[in-house]
Amino acid sequence: MHTCLTVVKIPTGRGKVSKFYCQQSQENSLVAIFPDENYNSDRPLLYYAKKAALIEGYDVLCISYRRKLTWRDMGLYTIDIEADSGTDIVRKCLKKTYKRIFFVSKGIGTEVAGIVSNRLGYEKIRNIFLSPTYHTIKHIANSRCIVVVGTNDSIFTQNCISKIQEHRNVEFISIKDANRHLEVPDNINKTMEVLGQVTGTYARFFKELV
Repeated sequence: MHTCLTVVKIPTGRGKVSKFYCQQSQENSLVAIFPDENYNSDRPLLYYAKKAALIEGYDVLCISYRRKLTWRDMGLYTIDIEADSGTDIVRKCLKKTYKRIFFVSKGIGTEVAGIVSNRLGYEKIRNIFLSPTYHTIKHIANSRCIVVVGTNDSIFTQNCISKIQEHRNVEFISIKDANRHLEVPDNINKTMEVLGQVTGTYARFFKELV
C-alpha cells in the first residue's frame, strides 16, 4: 500500500459524508464502492475491496447514501435520488484523470451503481456486482462486469441468473451454499473461504489491463 494517502470527506447530504482515499500517484485508477443495506465499506466484503484497491495504488471512493436504503426501496424512486447524489460525488473525483474506473457494489447498492454507470457511460466503467437485485439486470446486461451470487440467494434466483448468463460481457461466479450475504450460515470456515474467494476476485479484476 502506498504511504502517501490523503483522505477527503465529501458531503453527501443530511450530515452524511463519502470518503475519498486519494493516492499521490498522478496516473492510476479509481474504485468506487456502493454499500448495501446495513453493510457499509467497513464490513468484510467491501472492506477488502477497498484494501485490494489501495494495495494496487488506486484511489478509492467509499460512497455514503443520503438516507438509509432497505430492500423495500428496490426499483423505487429513492434509488434514483441516491444515484443522483452518487453521480455528483463520482464526478467530483473525476476532476483527476484516471486510466480506469471500477465500481464495486453489493445488494441494494448494485442498483445505485448500475444507474450511475449508465449516466457516466457503461463503456467507461468496470463493475463487480455482489448479490444484485432483479432491477440491476438491465445494467448488468450493458456492463463489462463480474456478478457474484450465492446458490442460496433468496432474491437473485435462478430465473435472474438465466437472464444474465445470456450475455457474453458478464462473468458469473456462483458461490456454493452461500446466502444473500455471501455467507454460509453456521459454518465460519466456509464463510471465510467465500471471503477469500471474493477478495481474490477483486485482486484479479483490478489487475486486468483491458
